[in-house]
Amino acid sequence: MKIRLSLLVPSIILAALASVASANPAVTVLSPDHIATGNPAFTLELDGTGFVSGSVIVWNGTAMPTTYVNSGTLRTMVPASYVAARGYVPLHVKNPDGTVSTPTCYFGVDLVPVINSVVPSSTSAGSPAFTMTVLGANYAPDSVVLWNGTALATTYVCVTQINAVVPAANIASPGSASITVSNPDPGGVSNAVTFTITTNPAPPKAPVLSGISPASAAVGGPAFALTVTGSNFTSGSAVQWNGTALPTTFISASQLKGSVSSSNLSQRGTVSISVLDMTNGVSNSQPFNICLIPVIISLSPASTNSGNPGLTLTVNGKNFAADSIARWNGSNLTTVFISSTQLTAQIGAAGMSRAAAVTIDVVNASPGGTSNTMPFLVGNGTQGVISDLSQVRVFPNPWRADQHGGVLVTFDHLFPGSTIKLFTISARWIKSLQSDNGVATWDLTNDAGEKVASGYYFYVITDSQNDRARGKLAIIR
Repeated sequence: MKIRLSLLVPSIILAALASVASANPAVTVLSPDHIATGNPAFTLELDGTGFVSGSVIVWNGTAMPTTYVNSGTLRTMVPASYVAARGYVPLHVKNPDGTVSTPTCYFGVDLVPVINSVVPSSTSAGSPAFTMTVLGANYAPDSVVLWNGTALATTYVCVTQINAVVPAANIASPGSASITVSNPDPGGVSNAVTFTITTNPAPPKAPVLSGISPASAAVGGPAFALTVTGSNFTSGSAVQWNGTALPTTFISASQLKGSVSSSNLSQRGTVSISVLDMTNGVSNSQPFNICLIPVIISLSPASTNSGNPGLTLTVNGKNFAADSIARWNGSNLTTVFISSTQLTAQIGAAGMSRAAAVTIDVVNASPGGTSNTMPFLVGNGTQGVISDLSQVRVFPNPWRADQHGGVLVTFDHLFPGSTIKLFTISARWIKSLQSDNGVATWDLTNDAGEKVASGYYFYVITDSQNDRARGKLAIIR
Protein backbone atom coordinates (compact mmCIF):
# COMPACT_ATOMS: atom_id res chain seq x y z
CA MET A 1 0.00 0.00 0.00
CA LYS A 2 1.38 3.36 -0.97
CA ILE A 3 1.01 6.36 1.32
CA ARG A 4 1.28 9.91 0.07
CA LEU A 5 4.22 11.76 1.60
CA SER A 6 2.67 14.33 3.92
CA LEU A 7 5.22 14.44 6.70
CA LEU A 8 7.51 17.49 6.47
CA VAL A 9 7.27 17.87 2.64
CA PRO A 10 3.72 17.85 1.17
CA SER A 11 3.38 16.00 -2.18
CA ILE A 12 1.87 19.03 -3.91
CA ILE A 13 5.08 20.98 -3.21
CA LEU A 14 7.23 18.10 -4.54
CA ALA A 15 5.15 17.96 -7.72
CA ALA A 16 5.37 21.69 -8.22
CA LEU A 17 9.14 21.69 -7.76
CA ALA A 18 9.47 18.70 -10.11
CA SER A 19 7.62 20.60 -12.80
CA VAL A 20 9.90 23.58 -12.38
CA ALA A 21 13.14 21.50 -12.47
CA SER A 22 12.06 18.53 -14.53
CA ALA A 23 15.66 17.74 -15.38
CA ASN A 24 16.34 16.69 -11.77
CA PRO A 25 14.84 13.57 -10.13
CA ALA A 26 11.96 14.28 -7.80
CA VAL A 27 10.37 12.10 -5.05
CA THR A 28 6.63 12.40 -4.52
CA VAL A 29 5.69 9.27 -2.50
CA LEU A 30 7.46 6.96 -0.02
CA SER A 31 5.95 3.53 0.60
CA PRO A 32 6.04 2.99 3.47
CA ASP A 33 6.84 6.44 4.82
CA HIS A 34 7.48 5.22 8.39
CA ILE A 35 8.03 1.97 10.31
CA ALA A 36 8.43 0.89 13.93
CA THR A 37 11.81 0.49 15.54
CA GLY A 38 13.04 -3.07 15.64
CA ASN A 39 11.19 -3.97 12.46
CA PRO A 40 12.85 -6.61 10.23
CA ALA A 41 14.32 -5.72 6.82
CA PHE A 42 11.75 -4.38 4.41
CA THR A 43 11.35 -3.07 0.83
CA LEU A 44 11.12 0.69 0.46
CA GLU A 45 9.58 2.08 -2.75
CA LEU A 46 10.03 5.65 -3.94
CA ASP A 47 7.65 7.11 -6.54
CA GLY A 48 8.36 10.31 -8.40
CA THR A 49 9.78 11.59 -11.71
CA GLY A 50 13.07 11.87 -13.53
CA PHE A 51 14.40 8.49 -12.46
CA VAL A 52 16.81 6.76 -14.85
CA SER A 53 18.64 3.48 -14.95
CA GLY A 54 21.47 3.86 -12.49
CA SER A 55 19.50 6.18 -10.14
CA VAL A 56 20.43 5.49 -6.53
CA ILE A 57 18.41 5.89 -3.33
CA VAL A 58 20.55 7.54 -0.66
CA TRP A 59 19.55 6.62 2.99
CA ASN A 60 21.00 8.97 5.55
CA GLY A 61 23.99 9.60 3.28
CA THR A 62 24.49 5.95 2.36
CA ALA A 63 23.83 4.79 -1.19
CA MET A 64 21.51 1.83 -1.15
CA PRO A 65 21.41 -1.07 -3.62
CA THR A 66 18.63 0.27 -5.85
CA THR A 67 16.32 -1.41 -8.30
CA TYR A 68 15.20 0.75 -11.24
CA VAL A 69 11.58 -0.12 -12.08
CA ASN A 70 10.77 2.77 -14.39
CA SER A 71 11.20 6.50 -14.59
CA GLY A 72 8.63 6.91 -11.84
CA THR A 73 9.59 4.11 -9.40
CA LEU A 74 12.69 2.96 -7.55
CA ARG A 75 13.02 0.21 -4.91
CA THR A 76 15.58 -0.76 -2.25
CA MET A 77 15.86 -3.30 0.60
CA VAL A 78 16.35 -1.55 3.97
CA PRO A 79 18.24 -3.73 6.53
CA ALA A 80 16.78 -4.16 10.04
CA SER A 81 19.81 -2.45 11.53
CA TYR A 82 18.83 0.78 9.74
CA VAL A 83 15.57 1.00 11.71
CA ALA A 84 16.88 0.01 15.15
CA ALA A 85 16.73 3.54 16.56
CA ARG A 86 13.91 6.07 16.75
CA GLY A 87 14.22 9.13 14.53
CA TYR A 88 13.75 10.70 11.11
CA VAL A 89 16.05 9.44 8.33
CA PRO A 90 16.88 11.83 5.40
CA LEU A 91 16.32 10.32 1.91
CA HIS A 92 17.04 11.53 -1.66
CA VAL A 93 17.65 10.15 -5.14
CA LYS A 94 20.88 10.69 -7.03
CA ASN A 95 21.06 10.20 -10.80
CA PRO A 96 24.20 9.04 -12.61
CA ASP A 97 24.75 12.59 -13.89
CA GLY A 98 25.07 13.78 -10.30
CA THR A 99 21.70 15.50 -10.10
CA VAL A 100 19.94 15.06 -6.75
CA SER A 101 16.26 15.16 -5.86
CA THR A 102 15.15 18.10 -3.83
CA PRO A 103 13.88 18.81 -1.26
CA THR A 104 15.22 16.08 0.99
CA CYS A 105 12.56 13.54 2.14
CA TYR A 106 12.42 12.10 5.63
CA PHE A 107 11.51 8.53 6.62
CA GLY A 108 10.11 8.04 10.13
CA VAL A 109 11.46 5.27 12.39
CA ASP A 110 8.77 5.16 15.09
CA LEU A 111 9.24 4.10 18.74
CA VAL A 112 5.78 2.58 19.38
CA PRO A 113 5.30 1.79 23.08
CA VAL A 114 3.91 -1.54 24.30
CA ILE A 115 2.12 -2.17 27.61
CA ASN A 116 2.46 -5.60 29.18
CA SER A 117 0.86 -4.81 32.55
CA VAL A 118 0.02 -2.09 35.06
CA VAL A 119 0.52 -2.35 38.82
CA PRO A 120 -1.87 -2.10 40.52
CA SER A 121 -4.51 -3.05 37.98
CA SER A 122 -7.45 -2.09 40.21
CA THR A 123 -8.41 -0.15 43.32
CA SER A 124 -11.52 0.67 45.36
CA ALA A 125 -13.63 3.71 44.60
CA GLY A 126 -12.82 6.57 46.93
CA SER A 127 -9.22 5.52 47.47
CA PRO A 128 -6.52 8.22 47.71
CA ALA A 129 -4.18 9.18 44.84
CA PHE A 130 -1.51 6.60 44.06
CA THR A 131 1.42 5.86 41.74
CA MET A 132 0.76 3.33 38.98
CA THR A 133 3.66 1.39 37.48
CA VAL A 134 3.41 0.66 33.74
CA LEU A 135 5.56 -2.23 32.50
CA GLY A 136 6.25 -2.98 28.85
CA ALA A 137 8.68 -1.90 26.10
CA ASN A 138 9.78 1.01 23.92
CA TYR A 139 9.42 3.68 26.58
CA ALA A 140 11.37 6.93 26.30
CA PRO A 141 11.96 9.97 28.50
CA ASP A 142 9.12 11.76 26.64
CA SER A 143 6.62 8.90 26.99
CA VAL A 144 3.29 9.87 28.58
CA VAL A 145 0.72 7.59 30.28
CA LEU A 146 -2.84 8.34 29.17
CA TRP A 147 -5.92 7.71 31.36
CA ASN A 148 -8.93 7.49 29.07
CA GLY A 149 -6.89 9.61 26.66
CA THR A 150 -5.90 12.25 29.24
CA ALA A 151 -2.22 12.62 30.10
CA LEU A 152 -1.04 11.76 33.60
CA ALA A 153 2.09 13.09 35.30
CA THR A 154 4.63 10.53 34.09
CA THR A 155 8.14 9.60 35.25
CA TYR A 156 10.51 7.69 32.97
CA VAL A 157 12.35 4.87 34.76
CA CYS A 158 13.79 2.83 31.91
CA VAL A 159 12.90 1.53 28.47
CA THR A 160 10.60 -1.08 30.07
CA GLN A 161 9.07 0.94 32.95
CA ILE A 162 7.37 4.27 33.50
CA ASN A 163 5.38 5.50 36.50
CA ALA A 164 2.31 7.72 36.53
CA VAL A 165 0.45 9.49 39.35
CA VAL A 166 -3.30 8.75 39.35
CA PRO A 167 -5.25 11.56 41.09
CA ALA A 168 -7.96 10.67 43.63
CA ALA A 169 -10.56 12.36 41.41
CA ASN A 170 -9.96 9.72 38.72
CA ILE A 171 -11.00 6.90 41.06
CA ALA A 172 -13.83 8.56 42.97
CA SER A 173 -16.53 6.32 41.46
CA PRO A 174 -16.71 2.63 40.44
CA GLY A 175 -15.98 1.88 36.79
CA SER A 176 -12.99 1.29 34.51
CA ALA A 177 -10.37 3.28 32.62
CA SER A 178 -8.38 2.64 29.44
CA ILE A 179 -4.62 2.94 30.02
CA THR A 180 -2.32 3.67 27.06
CA VAL A 181 1.16 5.12 26.55
CA SER A 182 1.93 7.76 23.95
CA ASN A 183 5.37 8.50 22.50
CA PRO A 184 5.66 11.78 20.54
CA ASP A 185 6.61 11.57 16.83
CA PRO A 186 8.28 9.62 15.62
CA GLY A 187 6.41 7.36 18.01
CA GLY A 188 2.82 6.24 18.46
CA VAL A 189 0.24 5.04 20.96
CA SER A 190 0.46 1.67 22.67
CA ASN A 191 -2.09 -1.05 23.07
CA ALA A 192 -4.68 -0.40 25.78
CA VAL A 193 -5.11 -2.21 29.10
CA THR A 194 -8.04 -1.85 31.47
CA PHE A 195 -7.78 -0.45 34.99
CA THR A 196 -10.75 -1.41 37.23
CA ILE A 197 -12.27 0.79 39.94
CA THR A 198 -14.25 -1.49 42.23
CA THR A 199 -17.13 -0.67 44.55
CA ASN A 200 -15.78 0.24 47.95
CA PRO A 201 -16.78 -2.61 50.27
CA ALA A 202 -18.91 -1.69 53.24
CA PRO A 203 -16.91 -1.63 56.48
CA PRO A 204 -17.46 -4.69 58.65
CA LYS A 205 -20.10 -4.30 61.31
CA ALA A 206 -19.38 -5.34 64.87
CA PRO A 207 -21.96 -7.64 66.50
CA VAL A 208 -24.65 -5.93 68.57
CA LEU A 209 -26.17 -7.60 71.63
CA SER A 210 -29.77 -6.61 72.41
CA GLY A 211 -31.03 -9.33 74.74
CA ILE A 212 -30.32 -12.60 76.56
CA SER A 213 -32.74 -15.26 77.76
CA PRO A 214 -32.79 -16.27 80.50
CA ALA A 215 -31.12 -13.32 82.21
CA SER A 216 -30.47 -15.21 85.44
CA ALA A 217 -30.17 -18.66 86.95
CA ALA A 218 -29.87 -20.12 90.42
CA VAL A 219 -26.57 -21.09 91.99
CA GLY A 220 -25.99 -24.79 91.36
CA GLY A 221 -28.61 -24.89 88.62
CA PRO A 222 -28.45 -27.35 85.71
CA ALA A 223 -26.84 -26.70 82.33
CA PHE A 224 -28.95 -24.79 79.84
CA ALA A 225 -28.88 -23.04 76.46
CA LEU A 226 -28.55 -19.25 76.68
CA THR A 227 -30.39 -17.51 73.84
CA VAL A 228 -28.62 -14.36 72.66
CA THR A 229 -30.41 -11.94 70.33
CA GLY A 230 -29.03 -8.96 68.45
CA SER A 231 -27.64 -8.23 65.00
CA ASN A 232 -24.58 -8.71 62.78
CA PHE A 233 -23.96 -12.26 64.00
CA THR A 234 -22.04 -14.62 61.69
CA SER A 235 -21.26 -18.32 61.66
CA GLY A 236 -17.95 -17.39 63.27
CA SER A 237 -19.54 -15.53 66.21
CA ALA A 238 -19.18 -16.91 69.74
CA VAL A 239 -21.11 -16.13 72.93
CA GLN A 240 -18.68 -15.07 75.67
CA TRP A 241 -19.12 -15.74 79.40
CA ASN A 242 -16.94 -13.22 81.26
CA GLY A 243 -14.72 -13.07 78.18
CA THR A 244 -14.47 -16.85 77.70
CA ALA A 245 -16.13 -18.32 74.62
CA LEU A 246 -18.98 -20.76 75.19
CA PRO A 247 -19.81 -23.57 72.74
CA THR A 248 -22.03 -21.59 70.37
CA THR A 249 -24.67 -22.53 67.80
CA PHE A 250 -25.33 -20.04 65.01
CA ILE A 251 -29.08 -19.74 64.43
CA SER A 252 -29.24 -16.60 62.30
CA ALA A 253 -27.69 -13.17 61.91
CA SER A 254 -29.88 -12.09 64.83
CA GLN A 255 -29.69 -15.12 67.16
CA LEU A 256 -27.09 -17.38 68.77
CA LYS A 257 -27.30 -20.05 71.44
CA GLY A 258 -24.52 -20.54 73.96
CA SER A 259 -24.16 -23.71 76.03
CA VAL A 260 -23.90 -22.83 79.74
CA SER A 261 -22.65 -25.72 81.89
CA SER A 262 -23.58 -26.35 85.50
CA SER A 263 -19.99 -25.54 86.46
CA ASN A 264 -20.58 -21.99 85.19
CA LEU A 265 -23.26 -21.62 87.89
CA SER A 266 -21.25 -22.74 90.90
CA GLN A 267 -20.91 -19.30 92.50
CA ARG A 268 -23.22 -16.40 93.17
CA GLY A 269 -22.41 -13.28 91.16
CA THR A 270 -22.94 -11.26 88.00
CA VAL A 271 -21.44 -12.44 84.71
CA SER A 272 -20.80 -10.32 81.61
CA ILE A 273 -22.30 -11.76 78.41
CA SER A 274 -20.98 -10.56 75.04
CA VAL A 275 -20.53 -11.79 71.46
CA LEU A 276 -17.10 -12.12 69.83
CA ASP A 277 -16.60 -12.17 66.08
CA MET A 278 -12.97 -12.78 65.12
CA THR A 279 -13.37 -10.64 62.01
CA ASN A 280 -15.68 -7.85 63.13
CA GLY A 281 -14.93 -7.38 66.83
CA VAL A 282 -16.73 -7.68 70.16
CA SER A 283 -20.28 -6.57 70.94
CA ASN A 284 -21.58 -4.59 73.88
CA SER A 285 -22.23 -6.67 77.01
CA GLN A 286 -25.23 -7.51 79.16
CA PRO A 287 -25.28 -8.81 82.75
CA PHE A 288 -26.33 -12.32 83.68
CA ASN A 289 -27.09 -12.91 87.37
CA ILE A 290 -26.25 -16.16 89.14
CA CYS A 291 -28.70 -15.87 91.98
CA LEU A 292 -28.54 -17.42 95.42
CA ILE A 293 -32.28 -17.96 95.96
CA PRO A 294 -33.10 -18.90 99.54
CA VAL A 295 -35.48 -21.76 100.34
CA ILE A 296 -37.41 -22.13 103.62
CA ILE A 297 -38.05 -25.73 104.67
CA SER A 298 -39.41 -25.20 108.19
CA LEU A 299 -39.90 -22.73 111.03
CA SER A 300 -39.35 -23.33 114.70
CA PRO A 301 -41.67 -22.56 116.30
CA ALA A 302 -44.33 -22.45 113.56
CA SER A 303 -46.90 -20.70 115.76
CA THR A 304 -47.45 -18.94 119.04
CA ASN A 305 -50.27 -17.39 121.05
CA SER A 306 -51.10 -13.75 121.02
CA GLY A 307 -49.60 -11.75 123.86
CA ASN A 308 -46.23 -13.44 123.63
CA PRO A 309 -43.61 -10.91 124.84
CA GLY A 310 -41.17 -11.94 122.09
CA LEU A 311 -39.39 -14.97 120.74
CA THR A 312 -36.48 -16.10 118.57
CA LEU A 313 -37.67 -17.69 115.35
CA THR A 314 -35.41 -20.29 113.76
CA VAL A 315 -35.66 -20.50 109.99
CA ASN A 316 -34.39 -23.74 108.48
CA GLY A 317 -33.72 -24.12 104.77
CA LYS A 318 -30.89 -23.67 102.26
CA ASN A 319 -29.06 -21.03 100.25
CA PHE A 320 -28.86 -18.60 103.15
CA ALA A 321 -26.05 -16.03 103.18
CA ALA A 322 -24.61 -13.39 105.49
CA ASP A 323 -26.87 -10.79 103.83
CA SER A 324 -30.05 -12.88 104.17
CA ILE A 325 -32.96 -11.12 105.88
CA ALA A 326 -36.00 -12.89 107.32
CA ARG A 327 -39.26 -10.96 106.89
CA TRP A 328 -42.55 -10.86 108.84
CA ASN A 329 -45.40 -10.05 106.45
CA GLY A 330 -42.86 -8.28 104.22
CA SER A 331 -41.18 -6.30 107.03
CA ASN A 332 -37.55 -6.99 107.85
CA LEU A 333 -36.72 -8.78 111.07
CA THR A 334 -33.44 -8.52 112.94
CA THR A 335 -31.70 -11.55 111.45
CA VAL A 336 -28.62 -13.53 112.45
CA PHE A 337 -26.86 -15.73 109.91
CA ILE A 338 -26.03 -19.09 111.48
CA SER A 339 -25.17 -21.10 108.38
CA SER A 340 -26.23 -21.59 104.78
CA THR A 341 -29.09 -23.73 106.13
CA GLN A 342 -30.20 -21.74 109.19
CA LEU A 343 -31.12 -18.21 110.27
CA THR A 344 -32.56 -16.81 113.48
CA ALA A 345 -34.82 -13.78 113.66
CA GLN A 346 -36.21 -11.76 116.57
CA ILE A 347 -39.98 -11.27 116.77
CA GLY A 348 -41.05 -8.51 119.13
CA ALA A 349 -44.17 -8.40 121.26
CA ALA A 350 -45.87 -5.93 118.89
CA GLY A 351 -46.02 -8.56 116.17
CA MET A 352 -47.84 -11.00 118.48
CA SER A 353 -50.23 -8.62 120.16
CA ARG A 354 -53.29 -10.23 118.58
CA ALA A 355 -54.28 -13.33 116.67
CA ALA A 356 -53.17 -13.26 113.05
CA ALA A 357 -51.89 -15.36 110.16
CA VAL A 358 -48.37 -14.22 109.26
CA THR A 359 -46.14 -15.09 106.28
CA ILE A 360 -42.40 -15.58 106.76
CA ASP A 361 -39.97 -15.36 103.86
CA VAL A 362 -36.26 -14.71 103.36
CA VAL A 363 -34.64 -12.23 100.97
CA ASN A 364 -31.06 -12.43 99.71
CA ALA A 365 -29.46 -9.30 98.33
CA SER A 366 -28.83 -9.15 94.56
CA PRO A 367 -27.92 -11.29 92.86
CA GLY A 368 -30.27 -13.30 95.00
CA GLY A 369 -34.00 -13.42 95.32
CA THR A 370 -36.92 -14.10 97.61
CA SER A 371 -37.71 -17.48 99.08
CA ASN A 372 -40.96 -19.33 99.24
CA THR A 373 -43.23 -18.25 102.10
CA MET A 374 -44.03 -20.22 105.23
CA PRO A 375 -47.01 -19.53 107.49
CA PHE A 376 -46.61 -18.50 111.10
CA LEU A 377 -49.79 -18.46 113.16
CA VAL A 378 -50.47 -16.18 116.09
CA GLY A 379 -53.47 -17.78 117.74
CA ASN A 380 -55.71 -16.80 120.63
CA GLY A 381 -54.88 -19.91 122.57
CA THR A 382 -57.78 -22.13 121.54
CA GLN A 383 -59.24 -20.87 118.30
CA GLY A 384 -57.85 -20.57 114.81
CA VAL A 385 -57.38 -17.30 113.12
CA ILE A 386 -59.47 -17.49 109.98
CA SER A 387 -63.20 -16.95 109.90
CA ASP A 388 -63.99 -18.40 106.43
CA LEU A 389 -62.42 -20.73 103.85
CA SER A 390 -62.12 -18.02 101.19
CA GLN A 391 -58.83 -16.99 102.82
CA VAL A 392 -57.18 -20.40 102.62
CA ARG A 393 -53.80 -20.39 100.80
CA VAL A 394 -52.04 -23.27 99.03
CA PHE A 395 -48.36 -22.81 98.12
CA PRO A 396 -46.14 -23.25 96.26
CA ASN A 397 -48.56 -23.77 93.39
CA PRO A 398 -47.33 -25.01 91.04
CA TRP A 399 -44.73 -27.01 92.91
CA ARG A 400 -41.62 -27.45 90.72
CA ALA A 401 -38.87 -29.89 91.55
CA ASP A 402 -36.18 -27.60 90.11
CA GLN A 403 -37.25 -24.73 92.37
CA HIS A 404 -38.94 -26.25 95.39
CA GLY A 405 -37.00 -29.44 96.09
CA GLY A 406 -37.34 -30.22 99.80
CA VAL A 407 -40.26 -27.77 100.23
CA LEU A 408 -43.66 -29.12 101.29
CA VAL A 409 -46.95 -27.96 99.83
CA THR A 410 -48.57 -25.89 102.57
CA PHE A 411 -52.25 -25.21 103.28
CA ASP A 412 -52.72 -22.34 105.73
CA HIS A 413 -55.35 -19.96 107.05
CA LEU A 414 -57.38 -23.06 107.99
CA PHE A 415 -59.75 -23.55 110.89
CA PRO A 416 -58.25 -25.90 113.45
CA GLY A 417 -59.62 -29.37 112.82
CA SER A 418 -60.06 -28.82 109.11
CA THR A 419 -59.62 -31.85 106.80
CA ILE A 420 -58.02 -31.77 103.34
CA LYS A 421 -58.69 -34.60 100.89
CA LEU A 422 -56.46 -34.92 97.82
CA PHE A 423 -57.62 -36.50 94.52
CA THR A 424 -56.08 -37.20 91.12
CA ILE A 425 -57.45 -35.50 88.01
CA SER A 426 -59.60 -38.60 87.50
CA ALA A 427 -61.11 -38.16 91.00
CA ARG A 428 -59.16 -41.03 92.61
CA TRP A 429 -58.51 -40.34 96.29
CA ILE A 430 -54.84 -40.41 97.19
CA LYS A 431 -54.47 -38.92 100.69
CA SER A 432 -56.12 -36.98 103.51
CA LEU A 433 -54.51 -34.29 105.69
CA GLN A 434 -55.54 -32.88 109.07
CA SER A 435 -55.06 -29.33 110.41
CA ASP A 436 -54.81 -28.91 114.16
CA ASN A 437 -53.35 -25.39 114.32
CA GLY A 438 -54.60 -23.77 111.11
CA VAL A 439 -51.83 -25.27 108.94
CA ALA A 440 -51.42 -28.54 107.05
CA THR A 441 -48.54 -29.71 104.86
CA TRP A 442 -48.31 -32.32 102.13
CA ASP A 443 -45.08 -34.17 101.39
CA LEU A 444 -46.24 -35.08 97.84
CA THR A 445 -46.82 -38.73 98.66
CA ASN A 446 -49.97 -40.84 98.50
CA ASP A 447 -51.55 -42.75 101.37
CA ALA A 448 -49.06 -45.58 100.81
CA GLY A 449 -46.09 -43.21 101.19
CA GLU A 450 -45.25 -43.31 97.45
CA LYS A 451 -44.26 -40.15 95.60
CA VAL A 452 -47.03 -38.84 93.40
CA ALA A 453 -46.32 -38.21 89.71
CA SER A 454 -46.30 -34.90 87.87
CA GLY A 455 -49.79 -33.66 87.06
CA TYR A 456 -52.82 -31.80 88.35
CA TYR A 457 -54.44 -32.69 91.70
CA PHE A 458 -57.70 -31.58 93.27
CA TYR A 459 -58.20 -30.83 96.94
CA VAL A 460 -61.34 -30.52 99.04
CA ILE A 461 -61.15 -28.70 102.39
CA THR A 462 -63.86 -29.30 104.97
CA ASP A 463 -63.93 -27.28 108.21
CA SER A 464 -65.58 -28.05 111.52
CA GLN A 465 -68.76 -26.32 110.33
CA ASN A 466 -68.86 -28.60 107.29
CA ASP A 467 -68.11 -25.66 105.01
CA ARG A 468 -66.10 -26.70 101.99
CA ALA A 469 -63.56 -25.18 99.63
CA ARG A 470 -62.18 -26.77 96.48
CA GLY A 471 -59.14 -26.09 94.36
CA LYS A 472 -56.47 -27.46 92.06
CA LEU A 473 -52.70 -27.56 92.27
CA ALA A 474 -49.96 -28.68 89.88
CA ILE A 475 -46.93 -30.88 90.57
CA ILE A 476 -44.00 -30.64 88.11
CA ARG A 477 -41.15 -33.06 88.77
